[in-house]
Amino acid sequence: MNKKIILGVLSFFLAFSMSAQSIKSDIKKIKKSYKEIVKNKDSYINKSTDLMGGSSEGGHAIAYFEDNNIRLIDVTWYGEMGKTARSYYYKNEKLFFIFEEIYTYNAPIYYDKEAAKEDNSVAFFDDKKTTRLENRYYYKNNELIRVLDHTKKEQNLSLIETKENGNRLLKEAFDLKIDFVD
Repeated sequence: MNKKIILGVLSFFLAFSMSAQSIKSDIKKIKKSYKEIVKNKDSYINKSTDLMGGSSEGGHAIAYFEDNNIRLIDVTWYGEMGKTARSYYYKNEKLFFIFEEIYTYNAPIYYDKEAAKEDNSVAFFDDKKTTRLENRYYYKNNELIRVLDHTKKEQNLSLIETKENGNRLLKEAFDLKIDFVD
């Protein structure tokens, strides 16, 4: 085999390996910062607000500050068939992690047994039948570097859908931060 081809292939694998090591290092730092915020959350000053327009039933957000620096924003969007909760984690004013929980109800939340009887519906809201999925989004310098879906499977960042979702969440995190910073 030609020496140039061998050197090219080796260079490619070396660069790929270094990139993978860098991402592993970044993820390790993100996990450390995440744990620090979770540990200190109760000591942070917080502000809350109601949110409108993001879902059929509205939402609620709480921002947590340490020395006037935003560290975390917890948001819950409510709907009649479920809710979505996201926690946006910040360090040095930049988003670094989003933890998302998606809850799906078996029936509209207002459908108790009596409402189901009146409507001749078999389904009524039963919290024990609620399903919950978790997704994790990792960012470095406002760029999505890793996504773990509800099965903890790493998602392909080169897919348009993954990129668009990551950018949408980044914009949402930025907009929420603006809502809370005076």
